[in-house]
Amino acid sequence: MEETINEIKKGNWAKGALKNTIFTHIKKITAIEDEYLQERATDIADLCKRILYHLKDDTVYKRLSTKNTILVGNQVTVSDLALVEHKNLKGIVSCSSSHNSHIAILTRALNIPAVIGINNLNIFLLENKNLILDGYNGDLYI
Repeated sequence: MEETINEIKKGNWAKGALKNTIFTHIKKITAIEDEYLQERATDIADLCKRILYHLKDDTVYKRLSTKNTILVGNQVTVSDLALVEHKNLKGIVSCSSSHNSHIAILTRALNIPAVIGINNLNIFLLENKNLILDGYNGDLYI
C-alpha cells in the first residue's frame, strides 16, 4: 500500500501506481530460483488483473454458461476458472502453467481433466474445435 500511495503522490494515477507496485514485486519473486515461489507470482499477477479490472469498471466478469466447456489459455488462472459454471466445465488446457500452479492443484481437487504446460501450442487454432483431454498422460487430441 505504502509504495502505491507514494507512486500516486509522485503524480501517477491509482491504477498505474498499483500496477507498477505489483509488477515490481512480481519481478523480484520471479527472479528467485524457486519454482513454487515463481508460481505465486502468477497468482499475484492474476489478482492484480482482477483488481485493475474492478477499478476500471464496476461490473463483474460475466460467467460463461456454455455446456461442455474446455477452458483454453496461454496461462489459465483461478479467476479464469471462476468464469465458467462448474457443471459446464469439462476440462482445462493451460500452456504456461506448471503442475505446482494453483490452477493445477484446483483442477485435481475438483476432478477436472487438465493438460498443463503444452509448449508451442497456438491456442487460437483450438477455438470451436472438438477436443479430447487425457489428464493422466497430459495429451490433447483435436
